[in-house]
Amino acid sequence: MSDRAEEVLRMEHITKQFGSVYANRNVSFDVLSGEVHTLLGENGAGKSTLMNVLFGLYQPMGGEIYIRGAKGPDRITGAGNQTWNRHGPSAFYAGGGYDCL
Repeated sequence: MSDRAEEVLRMEHITKQFGSVYANRNVSFDVLSGEVHTLLGENGAGKSTLMNVLFGLYQPMGGEIYIRGAKGPDRITGAGNQTWNRHGPSAFYAGGGYDCL
């Protein structure tokens, strides 16, 4: 048995831009099994945008997403990608959690 926690989520160099405004620029982070993270920032800081990229609601302009070491699809299309739907992340904003963690 390994003492190292499993990496369940990794986002690398995520960039999302709306017009000339960057909501996320080169954002990277990872989550290990058993960890709990909070995205904290002022209104307009890009928190929801980053999560919408993770959930496939927005397409990133750059970067990659990995779930349990497997690279997510280059274009996440919600209901159109069955593998991502079965094994990818999901969330509830009010009092819920993520089924991939």
